[in-house]
Amino acid sequence: MEIQYPLTGGPEEKLTACLKAAGWYEGREVSPEKMKQITDFYASGGIALPEGAKNFIREFHGLAEGWYLNLSAEKFSWYPPHTLFKIFPDNEAKGLDYPARLDREDDPAILKENLEMMCDLAGEPVVWIGIIGYKYPVRIYMGSSPKIFVMSAWYDTADFSSLTEMMMSAFVHHPEWSFVTMRQIYDQRARPIPPR
Repeated sequence: MEIQYPLTGGPEEKLTACLKAAGWYEGREVSPEKMKQITDFYASGGIALPEGAKNFIREFHGLAEGWYLNLSAEKFSWYPPHTLFKIFPDNEAKGLDYPARLDREDDPAILKENLEMMCDLAGEPVVWIGIIGYKYPVRIYMGSSPKIFVMSAWYDTADFSSLTEMMMSAFVHHPEWSFVTMRQIYDQRARPIPPR
């Protein structure tokens, strides 16, 4: 059965409610076993996850990937989610190693150029860890710090101090949002808010 979660308060309260509906809670951490699977996934591509990326993945990996704002996921199951929240390895990458995952996304030469551009922006080595955003999701990269570096489909780049700062503009520009429906893409439509 589909679950719709109410959104009340200001933009930050609504974003927090969405994250909670997706499965996030204060102090959340994936299990050590899951974290090992994730680090092994990157290691299969010769990549050691930087500390900032590890901390982010530890807190946010495995949240519901499809967020419908003011729209029923069940009634409009053909409709793409308004917001994607995919932290690698995502549901589409089950059983794949890192090189196989990236080969499905883009030309490897372009991916390498994008990574070099993001390392230059960050001033440190960064790793592509997921895709997050409203309507036109951005690729997110992280290094050893908690900062988030993003690249749009049009190759625009930016950096943010936190996930909240990165996602806030969508909630500021849509005060009409009053509920969210979660869908775990290719897995399940919704998951309950975990007890505090």
